[in-house]
Parts: sequence; structure tokens; C-alpha cells
Amino acid sequence: MADGYIVYQGLANQSSKYFTAHMHSALDTNKGRRFANPADIFMKKLSLSYPKTEEDERTVNKLVSLYKDYQAQAVKSEAREFTVPPLDAEKSRNMACFSI
Repeated sequence: MADGYIVYQGLANQSSKYFTAHMHSALDTNKGRRFANPADIFMKKLSLSYPKTEEDERTVNKLVSLYKDYQAQAVKSEAREFTVPPLDAEKSRNMACFSI
């Protein structure tokens, strides 16, 4: 999370790859830190000091936008995997209809 917004949700072992790919090394956990814990680097880079600066706002907005795009692509990809079979007219006559 950054400033209360979700900026990554997924497997921990994929987080470094995600941030490196999407932030163009801004959060690269391997840069000069051979034995660093990625979670520590993320917390340092994603935490903000208040009052926020314009740079903080731009960074948060970029992270949120990237995450929304990433999630939209994942949902579309997953939706393509599912198909709904056509409704059989004969069987549908025996189905109960209701509304709430």
C-alpha cells in the first residue's frame, strides 16, 4: 500500500519482478543490495512523509494507475478462460424465475 492505496497484490516472490518491470528500477530490490530484504526496500520506497510533496503525489498516482491497468489486464485474461454454455430453451422452461 502507498498512501492508503493498493499498489500490489500477489505472490511475495513475484513482487520484485512486478515493481522492477513497472517502476523502471525505481523499486529494484537487486540494485546494489545483494542481501537486502525486498519488503524492507518496498516499505522504505512506498512510505510517504507528510505533508506530501508533488513528487509524492505523482509517484502514488503512477503506482495506483499501473496497478489498476495490471489488474484490468489480469481480469480480462482470466475472463477469456471462461465460457458460459448457451441456455437450453427446453430446460429453461422448467426453471423458476424470481427477483429480489
